[in-house]
Amino acid sequence: MNDDIRLRQDILDELEYEPSPDAANIGVIAEDGIVTLTDHVLSYSEKQAAVQSKG
Repeated sequence: MNDDIRLRQDILDELEYEPSPDAANIGVIAEDGIVTLTDHVLSYSEKQAAVQSKG
């Protein structure tokens, strides 16, 4: 499996596991080992939870 695909899936799994951010509102892109979170969250605390989820 491609490392970027695995990395992206790991991030998505973490976002689903963590109850704070609404994972439906967060897009995940992984390219060359760099992860970018896109879209929006409803609060600063959801943003922080999403950032911390990426490991």
